[in-house]
Amino acid sequence: MQARDHKVLAAVGKYFAKRTVIVKGVTHAGKTLVAIFQRALDTADALDAARASAHSALKEQRNAEAEANAMYDALKATIAVATGQDSAEYKEFGFAPRRTAKRSAQAKAQAVIKQRETRADRHTMGPEQKAHIHGEVTNGAIVASNGASSLMLK
Repeated sequence: MQARDHKVLAAVGKYFAKRTVIVKGVTHAGKTLVAIFQRALDTADALDAARASAHSALKEQRNAEAEANAMYDALKATIAVATGQDSAEYKEFGFAPRRTAKRSAQAKAQAVIKQRETRADRHTMGPEQKAHIHGEVTNGAIVASNGASSLMLK
């Protein structure tokens, strides 16, 4: 739009500087047409400057916010170590104590059942079951206590 307005403004200045022109049934002096297009260019330039300023301010604000967030996390950890999460000082800074998830007895029981089913499906063993399994060397083959041979030696 600005490029178009610059071209029209130059042409109006060249052809209608000292003349009048009828546009939409209304007679306009060249100065009037120049003023209309110049106003459009001036407002567009002002808007571009405002956008650039807003973009710069937004970038600066985001950088400041990132720095503040990092400092917030570090300060929160420092105050928690120095005074504890249940202290009045910790709460005065607006820090909420860490919440722990409280699972119901039913949820815990379902988790145990699910764990047992998963072990059975995958044929996995816990550390106590694994402790009782030891390999033996018989006739050049290493045989596990479950009878499976895993390596042949010659």
